[in-house]
Amino acid sequence: MATIKDVAKKANVSPSTVSRVFSRPELISEKVRRKVIKTANELNYILDSRGRNLKLNIKDTCGVIISDSENPFYLKVIHEMSKLPAYKDKKTFIMFSEEKSDLEYSSIISLLSSNVDTVFFTPTDDANPKIEEIFKQNNVSALQLYRNKFDSLDSLIIDDCYGAYLATKTLIENGHTNIILFDIDISIPTGRPEGYKKAFKEFGLKVKSSNIVKIRFDQNFEEIIYKAIKDIKPTAIITTGNAMTHIAYKLFKENDIRVYDDISLIAYDDIDMAKYLGLTVISHPYEEIASKALEIINERKENPDKEPIHQTIKPFIILRNSVKKLN
Repeated sequence: MATIKDVAKKANVSPSTVSRVFSRPELISEKVRRKVIKTANELNYILDSRGRNLKLNIKDTCGVIISDSENPFYLKVIHEMSKLPAYKDKKTFIMFSEEKSDLEYSSIISLLSSNVDTVFFTPTDDANPKIEEIFKQNNVSALQLYRNKFDSLDSLIIDDCYGAYLATKTLIENGHTNIILFDIDISIPTGRPEGYKKAFKEFGLKVKSSNIVKIRFDQNFEEIIYKAIKDIKPTAIITTGNAMTHIAYKLFKENDIRVYDDISLIAYDDIDMAKYLGLTVISHPYEEIASKALEIINERKENPDKEPIHQTIKPFIILRNSVKKLN
């Protein structure tokens, strides 16, 4: 088994730098972090801090890797989990990947080195394929939340096809046909374009492909959203994320565009801003998600050789005051 000295020697860094990459990655430059993780990956290295954890009496722990620190979705789910009896007395380590595969990988290694028995994570688009093998080798129960990237790992996802269908259907019923769907552009299908198209098909309306605007995480959200609204001049838009909603609303304010009067808006998730502004939203049953997540994890622990569990939960719409009925 590779040691921290083996990784340090091959990567031409100090052992302390290797340790920090897997315990405090934010302190290390991206260039060095990527080099160390690549080397550790090649050597199948996992930082071993289990002896330290035994001394501290750390047990019954789980890890959570949050892919977007600005999205309250994940913390709401963990908050609901903490209320359940099955989660009582569990210690939780929270880390962030910020949609970067190298941070995701180093976070997983760090959590495994801390002797967690469970990991909840949202896979990044280009997640390291070795993640599946690492979880299995270390007998860790892993649950993919929100995205199903690895077929051999359990997953609990939201039916975003249905969510986009609900949003689009609501807008069409209120007379809107020039609707922009802003979606994330990743290789893991979101299903939202399909839900959008389904609603149009039900009403016998033609879909304009230019009205489905996909944005990559590394692109300038503000620039793309502004250009799309300026060029297409929609009567309504659907934003599918916290960042998109904030940016869209900022652009409206800067350009004297009034929500409801000038443009209708349906947003994903029921964040505090949405409640305050009276936005119609596609929301999620957080209690159900938390309960089902723990149910899947417990089932995996009781039956480790069971076929992968893949379950889906439907979102729902909360009607407020951001959708204008057109004549």
